[in-house]
Amino acid sequence: EYTQAKRSGNLTETIKNRYKHPQIKARLLEETSEKCAYCEIKISDFNTEIEHILPKDSFPEKVVEWENLTIACSDCNRKKLDNIDLDNPPINPFVDKPSIHLVALGPMIMHKSGDMRGEVTERLFKLNEGRLFERRKERLENLSNLLDKYVSSEGLMKRLLKKEIEKEQNKDKEFVFVVKAYIKQVCNLQ
Repeated sequence: EYTQAKRSGNLTETIKNRYKHPQIKARLLEETSEKCAYCEIKISDFNTEIEHILPKDSFPEKVVEWENLTIACSDCNRKKLDNIDLDNPPINPFVDKPSIHLVALGPMIMHKSGDMRGEVTERLFKLNEGRLFERRKERLENLSNLLDKYVSSEGLMKRLLKKEIEKEQNKDKEFVFVVKAYIKQVCNLQ
């Protein structure tokens, strides 16, 4: 590919598009547990995009830097495009701790009062739009049933249910941010 691009004069274009290599995409999917880095929705092949945290058009020197690449669903990637304010950029889930900027209230994700980065992230990615809100609500309703059983159980059953609840908080699960907050708010795991 490199030699062919060099002969055709498209070497710059080839280098610029290295981030599209299937192995890079596979590694990014592994790194994000096959979830969108912004909204935490599980991603399938048809809606998976390699995302440039700092937009490639505005920061061409960062187009192939690993730290600037992640995975996003096509919806979040389109919403972000070149929308970037370096003074208040969206939360980078690999560098920032989202809970510093955002709070989960049941299935809703809200920015902390006065936190501009949290507000930018919430508004830019429309974190409470219908499809996301409904999927998070469904996830929490299923979790609620598990937590109710846990609270009313004893002995071995309680220990087994605790393991199930812990699995629900694994990083490969959808919406872990709201799940962890919900468990903390409604149930004291002992």
